[in-house]
Order: sequence, then C-alpha cells, then structure tokens
Amino acid sequence: GPLELARSLGADRTVDLGSGEIPPADADVVFETAGGDALLERAVATAATGASIGLVGESFDDQALDLASAMPKELTFAIVWSYGSWGGRSEYRRALDLVAAGRVALAPVVTHRFRLRSLVEAFDTARDRVEVLRAERERAHHALVPALAEVA
Repeated sequence: GPLELARSLGADRTVDLGSGEIPPADADVVFETAGGDALLERAVATAATGASIGLVGESFDDQALDLASAMPKELTFAIVWSYGSWGGRSEYRRALDLVAAGRVALAPVVTHRFRLRSLVEAFDTARDRVEVLRAERERAHHALVPALAEVA
C-alpha cells in the first residue's frame, strides 16, 4: 500500500492516522498529506524542534495554528500548491517537463495506466486515495498532457 511504498522510497517512518496510530512527536521532516480538518495541528504535534513541515494535503477551510505550540519549536513551513507557478512557470508544467526529460522516475509510484479515452474511469480511480497513489494514462498520449495542463 501507500505507506509501504513511502518507506521503500526512503521514508524513515510512516503513520496511518486512519487506523488510530499515534504519530511520534520527534520527526525532523513532516509531510502532511492527509489534508482536511486540523492538518496544522497534526503537523506541529508530530514535528521535532527545528523541523520542516511540508503541507501537501488540501484544505479549503480556515485552519488554526496554535502559535504557542509552534513558535518554541522554530518550525519551517513549506506550502505546496501544484496548481501554482514558480519563476513564472506553471509548477504542473515543470513537473511534466521533468518527467519527460527522464529526471523523475514515476515507475515506483504509478499503480494504474489508462488510455485517454478512459479519462472518466481514470479520474474515478484516482479519487480512491487509499488504493491509488498515482494514476497515469498510456504513454502513447503523453504529448496531449502538456496542452491539457495549459488549458486548465
């Protein structure tokens, strides 16, 4: 599953919050990928002093940050928004360019492949966060993806 894959790619520890597992409070790097309510609270509680926190999970609601807990830890936050831009270029486009150039290996994280004509099925499958890490369509249609990304 996703946690085993994260460990195989170098994560020292993973936490399954859905199973009731209690996160450690001494992580040097925290990637908050679950999103939803209390994501900042979870990330700060898990972080050691001086840790870096990457906020990847989506939340469109207001989030409270308990500064009394966070400030003494001298934390660094990095917020990831894949639909943003960096240096005037779409981050999504940059990611596609890195993949196309062979600088990012997707093989370990691709769990499903779909032809472009099966796009609805691909999105339906990708919604299942427990079973699917990444859904990718057939490489034969790779040239269409950057154009679609720019239209979006």
